Amino acid sequence: PSTLQLILSNDIYFYRLLVLPVCNMVGKAYHLNLEDNVFSPIPTSVYTLLKESFSNCLGALYQSVGAPIIAPWIKELCSVYLIVTQPVSGKFDDARLKLKDSLGAQHCKVFAPGSPMTILAVPIPGVPDKFHKVVVHECQDETEFCCAQFYLSFGDLGMIMSLMARTHGFVLGLKGLKVCSLIQH
Repeated sequence: PSTLQLILSNDIYFYRLLVLPVCNMVGKAYHLNLEDNVFSPIPTSVYTLLKESFSNCLGALYQSVGAPIIAPWIKELCSVYLIVTQPVSGKFDDARLKLKDSLGAQHCKVFAPGSPMTILAVPIPGVPDKFHKVVVHECQDETEFCCAQFYLSFGDLGMIMSLMARTHGFVLGLKGLKVCSLIQH
């Protein structure tokens, strides 16, 4: 097998080993002041329905709403990850203030000061004290929006590609591909 195939197969292994068990620990990690085990893993069939529903809700706040492409081998996800840009009001702060009500979330927190990500806990209907984690990632413009959709797709594809690019003097991220002006050996 090629190096990329090995990296991808290792990615699947590490996803199952490391990411899925973390689903139940993200409450405290994201400063939502929730107990452990409040976030349930989301089967892909449910994820698709939630993504469509939440995207429709966010369509009232943002002109562009999208989501990363989910790798076909992934059967469960920890969160619904949505990418947005161009607030209808013209201001990201105005749209961010309305996120919690728009999605019916009980808890909402900006990931870190200055971060483009907001983490929300949306109650699972009929299941007391259990939530779906929703991450809303704000992009400054359409170019960043398109880059984010690609970079965040297929699990860690963007991370794998950025590590490979870095070994050749490039930086790949949500802002695009850049050539390092000074490479130290």
